[in-house]
Amino acid sequence: MKISASLEGVDRATKRINRAVTYGKLNRTEVAASYRKVSGIFIRKARSMTKDYPTTIRVRRGKTVPMDIEPGTLRRSFGNWHPSKKFPTILAGPRANHPMARKVQQNADGWFAHIVEEGDFNDYFGGNQKSHPNYKVTERAIKATKERMRQKLYGEIKKNFLKFMR
Repeated sequence: MKISASLEGVDRATKRINRAVTYGKLNRTEVAASYRKVSGIFIRKARSMTKDYPTTIRVRRGKTVPMDIEPGTLRRSFGNWHPSKKFPTILAGPRANHPMARKVQQNADGWFAHIVEEGDFNDYFGGNQKSHPNYKVTERAIKATKERMRQKLYGEIKKNFLKFMR
């Protein structure tokens, strides 16, 4: 007794699998757009949680040019950016001017966000004073939006992938 079997459609399935493997490389702009859309959830939450300081803060650092930080600068600094042209990754958080890469407006330059996030004084300098409303605002915004962002990202990637595989 001789048993034989034939499979139909193997070539088509192989082509579809090979196409699926190239999804991230060929669909860079759509993937990055999805990441930007998802990061908007975090940005809106962080901006809504950030309280503006009532007065202008004057920063004097040695002999350098004095800086005035206007109220609302931290809130305006929240945004997203593309850190590398190699990958479709999008980062979100307080943005600061970087000489080689990104530029933000002067009234949205959040170079001081790490100071606000960690409290007035580091443990090394005598301990944190957690008395201001913006203490750990980024961390709290991430915690509040993490699951919603994950669900939105899965939905976006699934939608893009199905469109790509047509």
